[in-house]
Amino acid sequence: MAHELDQRMRSVEQGQTALQTAVEIHLDNTTKIIERHDRTLFHTEKGLTVRLDREEQKSKNITRLIWIVVTGAVGTGVTLAATALF
Repeated sequence: MAHELDQRMRSVEQGQTALQTAVEIHLDNTTKIIERHDRTLFHTEKGLTVRLDREEQKSKNITRLIWIVVTGAVGTGVTLAATALF
């Protein structure tokens, strides 16, 4: 009886080791695929960081553009109002 339990425990341990090895190999392969896609899409090793920096820069550019348009419209409106009064 003890011999059978010992064999079962060994088979369970071997199964767990095989499963752990398979998961580690799969994780390594998945990481390599993600890094390769990042290099392809963003031309860098740290693609996600670069992408976020680009989005932040785009947001700043849009904000600047809005301020330029608003300032120009207000300036034009003030100039037209001043010429209409005088």
